[in-house]
Amino acid sequence: MIVSKELLPGNPIGEVDFAKKLNISRTPIRAAIHILQDDGLVELVSNKGAYVKSFSKNDIILSYEIVEALEGMATYLVAEKYKSGYLLKSDLDNLKKLVIKMDKDLETTNYNDWSKCDGEFHGEITKLCGNYYIKNEHLRLKIQMNCVLWFITPTYIDKRTSNKEHHMILESILEKEPDKARQIAQNHRNRVRNEIYHLL
Repeated sequence: MIVSKELLPGNPIGEVDFAKKLNISRTPIRAAIHILQDDGLVELVSNKGAYVKSFSKNDIILSYEIVEALEGMATYLVAEKYKSGYLLKSDLDNLKKLVIKMDKDLETTNYNDWSKCDGEFHGEITKLCGNYYIKNEHLRLKIQMNCVLWFITPTYIDKRTSNKEHHMILESILEKEPDKARQIAQNHRNRVRNEIYHLL
């Protein structure tokens, strides 16, 4: 419900209300709240209860700095694995499809689908990199940030420049240039981070 924006930052999560709504006991609700707290999506306020976490501008920027580092390393690993033969060209097919789909979405001004494909593109790189620590931390941070950025990314981010950078990331992987791939991926996130900084 948090990820799908049914529950927005600052909304309370009452154990009794949700137990009734979901027709279950309070015990699994309480357990879920603690899991969501560990994931950074819920905060417990003393003597008040649980609330969907509200992220400050600084929280978002700091998270983006971590994402920039994670995606840079993930892209490096994908290019290195492709260069070494641990990944085949066919393993990169989904990245190609997503890049093509984002080009089409941009031409048809289908910005919500573009935003979804953008997330899938970066997620695919973290899956292909073979490091589950990177993949899991990347996913955790993306879920957190999307709770704040879902209304910004489709509308305000420079999607045309992003598409060019996505092509460059894929090309550098196919060229078997790990260092170049890492630099392009980090520069891409750095640019987006700076755009978001001025929007928040």
